[in-house]
Amino acid sequence: VGVFGLEDPNGSDEHLERKILDPERLSRVESIFGNLSETIKIYGPWSSVWVGEAGGAYNSGGNHVSNRFLNSFWYLDQLGIASCYNTKVYCRQTLIGGNYGLLNATTFAPNPDYYR
Repeated sequence: VGVFGLEDPNGSDEHLERKILDPERLSRVESIFGNLSETIKIYGPWSSVWVGEAGGAYNSGGNHVSNRFLNSFWYLDQLGIASCYNTKVYCRQTLIGGNYGLLNATTFAPNPDYYR
């Protein structure tokens, strides 16, 4: 939690939009992938990296940010960095629930960031 630098401890970070669009903040995750890649080379060269759960902001994300097209910038950045480190699987946070679900929890209609 919080490894992406987009922490939102109470789900209402008024700066979340700016953080999602900040290349320096987004690039922080590269060191995590790099360290993991080195660990795998040394201790488990037969294995591969899987991201089992990822979201741009924890604690249900930020309403009108994590569930909107804007969040695509974070997600596409993550996918790009992950691919540079030969990540085999990358899972989204959730299908339904919180402010980062792909589907609206009430209507089950796709949220705007579903289409990225």
